[in-house]
Amino acid sequence: MRSLFILVLIATLFSGCREKEQSISPEAKNYLNEVITLLENKSVNRKHIDWTKFRTDVLAHAGKATTVQEAHLSVMYALQLLKDRHSSFNTPQPENADNEIIPKIPSGTIPKDIGYLYLGNCPKDEDEIEMYRQQIIQQIIEQDKRPTKGWIIDIRGNNSGSISPMLAAIAPILGNGTVGYFINDTNEEPWISENGKIFYGNTLVED
Repeated sequence: MRSLFILVLIATLFSGCREKEQSISPEAKNYLNEVITLLENKSVNRKHIDWTKFRTDVLAHAGKATTVQEAHLSVMYALQLLKDRHSSFNTPQPENADNEIIPKIPSGTIPKDIGYLYLGNCPKDEDEIEMYRQQIIQQIIEQDKRPTKGWIIDIRGNNSGSISPMLAAIAPILGNGTVGYFINDTNEEPWISENGKIFYGNTLVED
């Protein structure tokens, strides 16, 4: 009887250890829950998803993840489930990393009377944003010295950054008027360019 009790105890302890090994860590779970909550609040498909099932599926996918880094694959899985074709996920990069790829435009493919701008990712630092804006405006000024009848604004590879500084940078090309909208289930808020200033609805955001 004593031997049977010891065997049962060992089996129970072993089973408990296996369950503990296979469970997601609090750090990874909290991280994924935060991501899922963000998607639930912001995704354009948020009204069409069973978020209870979504959360269960993503956490199950994470399996034995113990760190935030190990949970990154489950973030990518969540975006696949989302199917909104808008959300994206960029893993953290070293501060000095520069992974932006500027498209190479073969010489001779753009007519001389057509201006060309590559509108890359907008930086986050305020000083860098101003430099970004001024560099683009300077390119417009330089190219506008020759007669131009149109512009190509190349946004290939642009997948991050605030939209308002980008619009402010190309405001000389946009001219005055509504240049786009942010749209959700209940509202359409316009982006407006007016004399070099950018408005979001009635709010001035760039001058």
